[in-house]
Amino acid sequence: MNELGIKFVAKEDNPPAVPQLRPIEKFWANFKRRIYENGWAAKTPQELEERAKKILREMSDDVFRNSMQRLKTRFRRVAKEGLQALNK
Repeated sequence: MNELGIKFVAKEDNPPAVPQLRPIEKFWANFKRRIYENGWAAKTPQELEERAKKILREMSDDVFRNSMQRLKTRFRRVAKEGLQALNK
């Protein structure tokens, strides 16, 4: 990638176990919370699938889009201040 001039985060600068920096982690946590809220439980796999589809239709695209837009800023902040910057 260096030879081609492609910008990337080097492996040593990209710790694999930092879920706080991955917006998908928040998305899945929110999605799971919404599926099982109020003690809901699926009786069949099809019932779970239908509920998941319903929840996805109800969720705003803006939630994920906004988290992706802030990602670059969060990465820069962590690079500058370390992981403790995520808790501020």
